[in-house]
Amino acid sequence: MEALGLGELDDEQSAEVLAAVKSKGIEKRDILSDDEFRDIVAAVRAQTAA
Repeated sequence: MEALGLGELDDEQSAEVLAAVKSKGIEKRDILSDDEFRDIVAAVRAQTAA
């Protein structure tokens, strides 16, 4: 998160991001790109802000 300049998440958001990253990685059968990771973080932040 810090290396990509994405700031910090609270514990609940971190857990959601981790679950989404694991799921996407399994689906892709590969590691996620930085852009894919950023998209997941943005989606989790938007979801918890609503």
